[in-house]
Amino acid sequence: MKLKIIVALVVFAIFMVALTGCGSTAKNQGKAEQKTEQKTDQKAEQKNDKLATIATHAVGTGYNAVSSGIAKLISDHTTIKATTVPMAGPNAFMPLLNKGEVSMGLAAVPDIAWGFAGKISYKEPNKNIRLLVNGGYTTMAGFVVKKDSHVKRVGDLKGKRVAYGYGGNQMAMQIITGELKVAGLTWDDVTKVPVTDVTKGIEAIAEGRADAAFGLGVTSPKVVEVDAAIGLRALNGGGVKPAEIGSAPQEVLEIMREYVPQIDYLYEKAGTGYLKEDATVWKFPMGLMASPNLSDEDAYEIVKTLWNNAQEMHSVHPWLKSWTNDRFFVENPPAPYHPGAIKFFKEQGVWSEVSEKAQQELLAQTK
Repeated sequence: MKLKIIVALVVFAIFMVALTGCGSTAKNQGKAEQKTEQKTDQKAEQKNDKLATIATHAVGTGYNAVSSGIAKLISDHTTIKATTVPMAGPNAFMPLLNKGEVSMGLAAVPDIAWGFAGKISYKEPNKNIRLLVNGGYTTMAGFVVKKDSHVKRVGDLKGKRVAYGYGGNQMAMQIITGELKVAGLTWDDVTKVPVTDVTKGIEAIAEGRADAAFGLGVTSPKVVEVDAAIGLRALNGGGVKPAEIGSAPQEVLEIMREYVPQIDYLYEKAGTGYLKEDATVWKFPMGLMASPNLSDEDAYEIVKTLWNNAQEMHSVHPWLKSWTNDRFFVENPPAPYHPGAIKFFKEQGVWSEVSEKAQQELLAQTK
């Protein structure tokens, strides 16, 4: 009997030791798993441990879509988490970029030149902005009207209601003012309908408050949306039909370039965006700018990422198809290049004496 009790006690003791060991192992395993999870979380945080903003145009514009594509590419390939900040346009966000309140900004190259120098509608020079890359082309229609409108050309707008103002985006005003001049008209010849930005102009047509407005890019979400609802038609840029582009009068381009430097004709085919027939629209380059607060290291990484991976953006928006390495660098930029961008371009062997001279001349304007 005593032997049975002793055996039972020994078995019980062994069981308790084993149980304690298992508990300790489970506890240690739990701690190990917790440490692994913590390390994984830390790595995830480290992957996007920097934040950057890209100021862009209003939601529904081609610029906004392009900015979103750039932000995603940067976030996917660098330690920078990039997000877009939609605004009325470069006239609204350039001063914020100049002060370092946003990290980057996307705008047309003529806009960048105006903003840096303080010309056209920019009240003061934005001397702190720096160029990262010269991007691809943006394409814009001049005027757009309802599909069933009796307005067939810009000259027919005399006495009609035309969207006017575009306080956040003076590029729109420059283009359509040039269009009016080519047609022999001024703003005094039409009834002005004040709007704040480019999407509001399109909405004014949809709401029956305007007969014509700035046409945006023909694939921009807002015009495609309104076209689906009421039908839209682009007026040929400069009154030049697509088949006439090769023989178009030089004076038309000369007038347009008084308002928008580097602007040129583009033959856009029917079926592109809201176009039901071939049309002549306008094209000009765009660029990605940086604020003074963007570090040289981050600027270098962003330019390198765009250079090496831009093709990933080509399916995001038609404009991004023209974002290619041969367009990323120009010897005569609209604003000084960022030091981080210069470092990368020197590594690629594209920086030249011409670009160095242009850089120094632009920097001299900031003193």
